Amino acid sequence: MHDLDELALAMPETTKEVSDDGRPAYLVHGKRFCLQRGRRSDAIDPETGERLDDVLMFRVDGPALLALAQRLEYIVIGAIGVPLLMLALAAIAGNMVQHRLVWSGESLKPKLSKISPAAGATRIFGKQAAANFAKGIFKLVALGAVMAAVLWPERHRLESMVRIDPASNRNLAACSFDRLSFSRETA
Repeated sequence: MHDLDELALAMPETTKEVSDDGRPAYLVHGKRFCLQRGRRSDAIDPETGERLDDVLMFRVDGPALLALAQRLEYIVIGAIGVPLLMLALAAIAGNMVQHRLVWSGESLKPKLSKISPAAGATRIFGKQAAANFAKGIFKLVALGAVMAAVLWPERHRLESMVRIDPASNRNLAACSFDRLSFSRETA
């Protein structure tokens, strides 16, 4: 709570009120923006089923929050959209420099000769399709074997990975891959 006091009171014109039971509330111009709530039925500990008594509530102004989201949207569009538009225009210009510009509807015209059930069946069930299928199965088995080799030593921790934050998962994966590469270097 000391960190919350420090952060909230650092904002301009913020005051602090403490309720009779010792719960802090932070106000700006007489309006609460953050407070520690008492026990309520909508804040329950998922493991024990008990009501939580240390829940912080932040109040936000709906229209102001919507305006903030719209401003952030424009900033993100400007930050991401403009460079992507520049890249797209550069790609089109590069294509125009290398090849002449052709406006033709010829490639859009349907060709009925390509709609042949016999040709489609030979393409789907032919030797090349069987080779591509076998290649895909081999890749799947190879990837599965590599993943099993990497994850098998950590199998007891996989279930708990769902409950921890993503940064820890990244560190666990990095340690597993380091261990795998170290075991190859020593062999």
